[in-house]
Amino acid sequence: MALLQLVHSELVTLAPDLWLRTRALEAWLNDKARQGWSLAAMDDADVMLKEDGGGRRYRVVAHAEAGLAAFLERCETEGWRLTGSGEDVYILEDAAGTAKEIKDGTTEAYVRRRCRRKALAWAGLAAACLLLYAIVRLCGDGFHLMRGEGAGGLVCIVYSAIALAAAAICLRRGVRAIEGDVRQNVLRRWWQKNLVLRAAGICLTLVLGVVLAVYPFPPAYPNAPLPEAEAPYTIENVYGLEGEYSAYETDGSFFVPVQANYASSRETFLGRSRFLSVEMAGCRWEWVARRVFDAYTGDGEARPDLAEALGVDALSLSVFSAGGSLLPLDVTIPGETAEWLLALAENTSYPYALRLCYRDGLNVVHIWAEPYEDLAPGGALYEAVRTRSAI
Repeated sequence: MALLQLVHSELVTLAPDLWLRTRALEAWLNDKARQGWSLAAMDDADVMLKEDGGGRRYRVVAHAEAGLAAFLERCETEGWRLTGSGEDVYILEDAAGTAKEIKDGTTEAYVRRRCRRKALAWAGLAAACLLLYAIVRLCGDGFHLMRGEGAGGLVCIVYSAIALAAAAICLRRGVRAIEGDVRQNVLRRWWQKNLVLRAAGICLTLVLGVVLAVYPFPPAYPNAPLPEAEAPYTIENVYGLEGEYSAYETDGSFFVPVQANYASSRETFLGRSRFLSVEMAGCRWEWVARRVFDAYTGDGEARPDLAEALGVDALSLSVFSAGGSLLPLDVTIPGETAEWLLALAENTSYPYALRLCYRDGLNVVHIWAEPYEDLAPGGALYEAVRTRSAI
């Protein structure tokens, strides 16, 4: 008899998340009952069916622990007997076919509440990743804002996108469960709750993070080298001298999408060179422009008088000596004579370069000029900044 019972029994494993498949499981059990099978036992997701002629009816409901005893007692009075449970899913059986229909108001509320909790958990993870990205990106200086979406930023953005996708999937599965979609698969497939696949997924996620940190995606805001005809400050259009021009490709960022970096130079009297190096940043918001300006100015001296005279929002000047140290801006500068050469040879603190940085709306411009030139009205660099119509 035991062998005969074994032959007429079937052991199946149900799919995970049964609380999302109550209507599909109910339809599957009733279909099996019409084929002559009935539920013999249930251990978590493992179900044993026996072929005994069937004829039973089944109801499948999802219910939280709170109020469960009272709910099952009410079902029993209506003629339904609890025959199996797992994952907060309860299978009720009507063996005699005389049980009254019960109104199931618990499954929808349970599914809605649990899906919302899961979706909120995933959304919270996405928000944490974005917050981490904001801290990493915004707590840095202006140069940090100018960098492209590199190392830490991409990892946080990709992980937050994955978490948001998981939240959307949770909500979508909840909608299908509430609508009573009976087309969902109720039998576990080979890939569901597979430990090897889960381990592979975790490893893939970690590898993805490392790859994004070491080899970030191509920049989202690439900037081609600025053509010489569009460059506002060159040896030619500032000093009227022909010179060599070189521009570089730059990678913009979300905060500073437009960036340009170029240099213009010319060899002049006694081997001295006239050199202009210019970096320009077109920022997305004013607070970003302020941060970039502060990063460029460093220890420079703020000159609100010059800023007002030139019509810009802020301006900073720094003078560099041959030794690389900053000098006060009121230093006296000899002319280009033998006296100048002697002073340069004897005094390494003689100023040789001017660093000018100004903020004009959302644009920040950084200029390195050699040799030093006093930024005074009537000077070539002064007039070039004052008539900056090319920017």
